[in-house]
Amino acid sequence: MNRLAFIQVDLEELLDSLHAAEPRESGAFFLLREGRGVRGRRFLASDPIFPTGDAWEAQQRDQLRPSAQWISSAISKAVTGNAGLLFVHSHPGPGHPIGFSPTDRSSLLSLAQTIGPILDGPFAAGVVHPEGWAASVMEEGEFVPIERIVSVGRALSVLNPLKPVPRRRTTDLPGLDDRQRDALGTVHDLLQNLDVAVVGVGGLGSPIAEQLARMGAGSVTLVDSDVLDTPSN
Repeated sequence: MNRLAFIQVDLEELLDSLHAAEPRESGAFFLLREGRGVRGRRFLASDPIFPTGDAWEAQQRDQLRPSAQWISSAISKAVTGNAGLLFVHSHPGPGHPIGFSPTDRSSLLSLAQTIGPILDGPFAAGVVHPEGWAASVMEEGEFVPIERIVSVGRALSVLNPLKPVPRRRTTDLPGLDDRQRDALGTVHDLLQNLDVAVVGVGGLGSPIAEQLARMGAGSVTLVDSDVLDTPSN
C-alpha cells in the first residue's frame, strides 16, 4: 500500500491558499521524500511552494496550468533538497470529480515525463475535493494510486475517503463499538482494518493488547513463548 503524509501546519496553510482562490482552481508544490515499508512505499510531503503572482498560465473554475517559470523554480528547490515533487491542486466545485479528471491525467502525465528524469525523488500528484482527497505517484511510466493520505500533527487525520467497513456486531452485545465510532469517526474505520501483533504479553504487552481490543482493532495476535508455571503468574 502506498501512503502519503502531510505535516498538519503545512496542510492548514495549503487549505487556506486553496480556499482563497475559490471558485477558481489553485494548487501548490511540495517537496516529496520517499521511504520503503514492508507493505509499500511511504511518502512525506513537506516544504510547500505556494504560487506567486506569475505562477499560473491559466487559472479558471475548470482549468489550471502552472507556468514554466514556477515549475522551474519548484524543480530547482527539489534538486537542491535531494527530493521529489508533489503537485496538489483543487477541485473546489461540487460538480468536479473526487479524483483526477481525464484532462488532469493527460496534463500531469506530460508534466511527469518532462520533469521526472530531472528529480532526485519521485513525482506525485494530488487532488483536493470537498468530499475527500486523491493522489497518485509516477512509477515506471504510469501513475499508481496512493491508497492512504493522512496529515500528522497533534492528531492523525485521514484525508482520503475510506472504503466502507462492515460494522462488527456480536449477538449478545449489539452496537458494541458505537460510542467508540462516534468519538473517533473515520479513524475508527481505520482501526477496524488493522491486524495487530503484540510480541510479549507481560506487564506491558498485556494492557496494550487489552486497549487494542477495546479500541476496536480488527484482530489482535498475541505472541509469547513463556509458560505460566508458578503461582505468582
